[in-house]
Amino acid sequence: MIFNSVEFFVFLAVTYLLYRILSFRGQNLMLLVASYIFYGWWDERFLFLIVLSTAVDFCCGLMIDRGGLTLSERLVPSIYSILAAFLFVTVNWNAVKIGAKPLGILMKWEQLFPASLSGWLVLIGTLVLVAIANLLYPRLASIEDKQRRKIFLVISICTNLGILGVFKYFNFFIDSAEIVIHSLEVQAEFFRLNMILPVGISFYTFQTMSYTIDIYRGKLEATNRFLDFALFVSFFPQLVAGPIERASELIPRLLNPRTLNFEQSTRGLCLILFGLFKKVAIADSVASSVNAIYETNGVVSWYSHAQYSTTFDIGG
Repeated sequence: MIFNSVEFFVFLAVTYLLYRILSFRGQNLMLLVASYIFYGWWDERFLFLIVLSTAVDFCCGLMIDRGGLTLSERLVPSIYSILAAFLFVTVNWNAVKIGAKPLGILMKWEQLFPASLSGWLVLIGTLVLVAIANLLYPRLASIEDKQRRKIFLVISICTNLGILGVFKYFNFFIDSAEIVIHSLEVQAEFFRLNMILPVGISFYTFQTMSYTIDIYRGKLEATNRFLDFALFVSFFPQLVAGPIERASELIPRLLNPRTLNFEQSTRGLCLILFGLFKKVAIADSVASSVNAIYETNGVVSWYSHAQYSTTFDIGG
């Protein structure tokens, strides 16, 4: 789902109407579901990465801030991660079709759980990691405060940078080391990962890291409301295009009731339409010439056109 598609405007209209009629808690839950639908529109499997980052940083934040987790604070992210592995990776949602004539949901049960082991391995791996984390919890909670804070900050950073490194930069590093790999008489293709880049992965990994870093620096208190934190990580208006919102700015807004009046709605609609104009009427029309310039060596011309297109594309 892209911002200048018909599907997005239908999605946005439904989300806005539901937001107006729901209570505060209902608003946050609805926005979380809407954000997952928005992101999963590309490929539902990548929702598992968001959930993994969410669960890890939620627990790390609490361990950094107060040094312990209640039973519910351990169970909720654990169950959430396991369900995400099952629903988003193991289940083959391509087997589910929405029929127009007759209206209804068509499901091919024999294809719902594919024979491929990859999905089941992710589920089993998640179960193992959750079990290990819960078994190690008493020992980790007993570590001296200063050392424990550093350990969980490192866990948060390594988890997010690990996700980012594998899915975004792994093949780049393999390409960079291709000469060395060939010198060992090994094909570089053997090491490359055959997968597409998850949309917006840089934004949400750095955003969740900002949460634990702000807690470590004493700028923010950790939240014990898991679903609200999950909304902070996956909030769809800035999930795939930024900006990266600092936790100390966004989380307090999500944890407290909000009011949306007519003036705010009108101003928001104007900003959306102006952004759509910059994206469709300006950036997309210039994109063809920018692509043509990429094939030449006109550095000055390339820079001016690319800067112009990028400014309006991102701005839109």
